This record gives sequence, structure tokens and C-alpha cells, in this order.
Amino acid sequence: MIFKSIPSLSAAVLLFLAHIGCCLVPILAIAGGTLPQFSFWVEYSPYILFLQSCMLIYLSIKLIRHHFGKGRFHSNADRMIYYIGWMVAASTLAIGYFEPFHNENQQIAQQQFQFFKTHRRIQIKINEPFEVNYVKKDLALINGIRTSSLAIKDKRIWITYHKETTSREEIMRVLLQKGYDVTLQE
Repeated sequence: MIFKSIPSLSAAVLLFLAHIGCCLVPILAIAGGTLPQFSFWVEYSPYILFLQSCMLIYLSIKLIRHHFGKGRFHSNADRMIYYIGWMVAASTLAIGYFEPFHNENQQIAQQQFQFFKTHRRIQIKINEPFEVNYVKKDLALINGIRTSSLAIKDKRIWITYHKETTSREEIMRVLLQKGYDVTLQE
């Protein structure tokens, strides 16, 4: 009798540890995004996601088999534990994916990172006298330039542009075609 219990006990302990890893570790990983002392959990988030997905699949298969009459639970409490485990696994997977617990500074930093990832800023010197409004109009014709962030001061223009829409070469080409004597400042 005891030899029959050893495999099921080891399976139960393994499932218990997997369930702890599936439910408790993601909560610590979420805390890692907001609290600096838990930041090491963020490094292992792909492994945690894999573990959560495996646990959710296992629980889903077990519950589906039960509903189609191919699997049984020992008691109603056992069945409820699987339902609760499925809800916790699904909710922690959703929380880990959407990460709703960002504070305002983290959200701003993420937006700034996205901006820096897709935009570039260049400085151009115009070597002759020019009319500011004409230069702004000419630059506004180039697709991808953020006209709201144009800065012109002392014959220098700071231009922010979307790197996938235009390039510094394109901006220089257009300004030279318009007749401006320009040089790119690095």
C-alpha cells in the first residue's frame, strides 16, 4: 500500500511546487517591477511565463477531462482546489502579461523609451540669413518631422524626426533642394 502512495505523493509534491512557482513567483515578479529589492525576479520572467502556461494547460486539461466524464476528482474539495488553481493561474498569467501595477514614473519612462526608440534628433546649421517661418513651412512638408518640436536659434535648427518615416539624408536633400546652404552638425 505504501509503495502505491510514494509515486502519488511525489507527483502531488511536484504539482504543489509547480503551483507555488506558477502563482507565488509571478506575484513576486510583479513586485519586482515596482520594488527595487525584487528586481532579480524580472530577469527570470520568461521562465515564469513558461511555467505559468504549462500549469494553466495542465489544469485546463484536467478540468476539461472532468467535464467530459473521462477524469474524476477524489472529492468536491479536490475539484474546487483545481478550479481555484485554474483561476489563480489564469489571473496571474494575465497580470504578468499586462503588468497593470506600473506607477506613474514607470509609465512615463516607458513612453519616453518608446519615443527614443522610434525618433531621432539632428542639428543643422544654415550658413546664410533665412526667414524662420519659411524654414518651418519647408520642414513641415517632410513627412515624419515633428514640427511641434522644431527649435531654431542662432542659425541652428534642431529637428526631431521619426526614423522609420524619414532620414537625416532626406531632410538634408530637401533643404538643399529648397536652396538653403546647410551643414549637418554632429
